[in-house]
Amino acid sequence: MKKRTILIAAAAVSMVIAAAGCGKSTPDAAKTTQAADTATADDVATSSEISEDNPEVKKMEATEKPKAPALSKMGTITMPDFSTIEVTTAPETVVDDEMVNQQIQYILPQHLMEVDGPAEEGDTVNIDYEGTINGEAFDGGSSKGYDLKLGSGKFIPGFEDQLVGAKAGDKVTVNVTFPADYQQADLAGKAAQFAVTVNTIKRVPTELTDEWVKSYDQTTAQTADEFRQQIKEMLEETFDNQYHSNIQQEALQQLVDQSDITLSDEMKQYGTDFLIYSNVQQAKQYGVGLADYINQYGMSLEDFKKEMESEGEQYAKQYFIIQKIAKDQGIEATDALIDKLADELTTMSGTTYNRIKLIEQYGGETVKNEVVRNAALEYLEGQVKVTVQDEAAAETDAAASATEAAAETEAAETSESSAAENIAAGTSSAAVETANIGETTAAETTAAAN
Repeated sequence: MKKRTILIAAAAVSMVIAAAGCGKSTPDAAKTTQAADTATADDVATSSEISEDNPEVKKMEATEKPKAPALSKMGTITMPDFSTIEVTTAPETVVDDEMVNQQIQYILPQHLMEVDGPAEEGDTVNIDYEGTINGEAFDGGSSKGYDLKLGSGKFIPGFEDQLVGAKAGDKVTVNVTFPADYQQADLAGKAAQFAVTVNTIKRVPTELTDEWVKSYDQTTAQTADEFRQQIKEMLEETFDNQYHSNIQQEALQQLVDQSDITLSDEMKQYGTDFLIYSNVQQAKQYGVGLADYINQYGMSLEDFKKEMESEGEQYAKQYFIIQKIAKDQGIEATDALIDKLADELTTMSGTTYNRIKLIEQYGGETVKNEVVRNAALEYLEGQVKVTVQDEAAAETDAAASATEAAAETEAAETSESSAAENIAAGTSSAAVETANIGETTAAETTAAAN
């Protein structure tokens, strides 16, 4: 019986989600406009919105990741015979050559190849430039080592066009006129001249080659064939992960629903604190404070607190069950289980992981919780009855699920209670255990293949 639900796996799969090299920020003088102000009328604070200075918000933002109480202090639990639980699932995805090719085409643009020929529109040129007006340099008109994609429209009209055809090492004089409505009034409408040095020219590769593979630092492969095989294995491991994860999560939820569980006050508090902590961490990933995060859902602070208590209780029950299974089956975080996780992450990411690297990157406690959870859920999956649907039934259910999800989304836009469900949605299950390590879904890993 295979494992699954590697929660930290998604965060480790950097191969296919790594961003292309980022350049330095664009100096104002070279931009068409300043960064757009994203504030809208809906974002303007009203008297009903929560302030970031609210003492309760500040207190929640200071919440540290709580430590779960000992199993003996979690409460009481009586679980049904696992064999009475029935889970119906869609067939496991079979990875074919087309999916591998799609994934490769998704990855190729993430690592540009340096070219010797003239620059074309769509190429990324690394440039040094110095701007002058009437022979005088001006503030914000110079930069070194800037990556500019030709045709992106990031620079003032005419700038990028004059670099098409240039080669690495060329020095180009670019003549432009700042727009009349340019944000810097002292530059608006003025003619300027930029002395540009083209350092390198990089281009999106059109095909997978050994040269590209060797230059791509997100893989251990050395040839195109090795890389293609690595991608196939990664997709197979990812889809296998998803398949077993779906079964395990459904079985776990049914077990929660069918068990007689009384949580201790300490365990309830643990669940609530963990959900608050997780939402604070998620807000940070979005680059906002908790107050703005809650406001985006139109919730009151009281509604948010109630949601954290409710969802926290569900999470606590799932955690309780997992720890009970682990205790009953003698499951512990052994080196062998950690090594197994490292091997799986290596296959899924193309990056080599070992026990030491896992612990250094995610923390010993997180890794131990992960492997115990995986082993407990693997055991649970092996005990329940699993029925695999035929393809037609699976497609019908998938369509129904999509319709249901769309209806829920529409309802969420008009219902404050639905908004409360949304804000806790990714954190109501045991999957919230990884909120502190920058969660990335496995769906993103295979977005191009689906």
